[in-house]
Amino acid sequence: MDPGAARPPPAYLDDNRGDLGDHVRMLVVDDHRNTRESLALGLAPLGVEVETAGSGLDALRQLAVRSCDWILCDVRMPGMTGIELAERARTASPASRVILMTAYDVSSDERRRIAELGAELLIKPVTAELIAVRCQLPPALPSAQAAPRRALIVASATAGHSQTKTEEPPDATHNRQD
Repeated sequence: MDPGAARPPPAYLDDNRGDLGDHVRMLVVDDHRNTRESLALGLAPLGVEVETAGSGLDALRQLAVRSCDWILCDVRMPGMTGIELAERARTASPASRVILMTAYDVSSDERRRIAELGAELLIKPVTAELIAVRCQLPPALPSAQAAPRRALIVASATAGHSQTKTEEPPDATHNRQD
């Protein structure tokens, strides 16, 4: 795919989509665990299926098994940079869109490479709300209307990644003893 070519919109933006959140998959890659987990927890109420990776190599391993709609990645990481990951992810998951984030200034060469990849660059701090806007995710229901959900972060000590899933809490009426 030509890096400058427009990509088709993600499948979850189809007008016949039903529940958008069931179709949005995002891989959050950052070497800082707190950043990964806070973004995952913020995106979970929007129905986004979030997986996390602590390095570019771990992200590529995950993409080899299952692609995603979005890759949200830190620019500056040890080993493989976010830009290098974005370049390699084009092969591993060609339909994935990439958003890079950084707390530091990037060089003109890095900006050029990011533009060539068709990626977007955001300056940290990055919030789940900002990601939702950039990815055109549906807004969360007001808390009074939203069904309560739990975000579960399942961490792997050896792989350095975690996956966030949302689950409905058990129905309290089933546990009542009148």
